[in-house]
Amino acid sequence: MLFRVFEKLTTKNSNLKKKTHHQSTRHSNPNQYHSCKLSKMSTRSERACMLCGIIQPVKAFKTEGCPNCESLLQFRNPDQDFNPITDCTSPSFEGLVALGEDHKESWVARWLRIDNFVPGLYAVKINGKLPPIVIEHLESQNVIYRPRDGTAED
Repeated sequence: MLFRVFEKLTTKNSNLKKKTHHQSTRHSNPNQYHSCKLSKMSTRSERACMLCGIIQPVKAFKTEGCPNCESLLQFRNPDQDFNPITDCTSPSFEGLVALGEDHKESWVARWLRIDNFVPGLYAVKINGKLPPIVIEHLESQNVIYRPRDGTAED
C-alpha cells in the first residue's frame, strides 16, 4: 500500500517536471509566470520589525509605521533619541509566516507569539537586536522585549 502511494507521488512529480520543462522551452521567458509580488519581494527593500516581526517595505514603515508597535515605538515621530526605522527594523530575517484573518486558533501564531497581531507577513527569525536605548524606552512602558533572533529562552 505504501509503495503504491509513493509510486503515485513519484509519477505525479515526474509529470509535473515534464510539464514545467515543456512550458519553459515553449516560451522565451521562463520567468513570466512569476507574480509581481514575488519580484517585488526579491528587491529586499523589506524590513522586519524587531519587536513584532511584521515584514513591510521601508516606505510603509516611514508613512504608516508598524501596525502592531506604532503606539510603543512611534515610527512616524522624528523627535526621538533613536531612529525607529533603522534601529527597530532589520533587513536580515529568515522564514516567512503568513498570518490571515482567522488566526486565533493557529499554533504557529501562538508559537511565534503573533496571535494578537494584525494579519500580514511575519519573519520567523530576525537577525539583530534592539539597541539598549530602545529597550529602556520599552521597559519604561512596562513592555518586556524578547529578541526574535533565537537567543530568547522561556
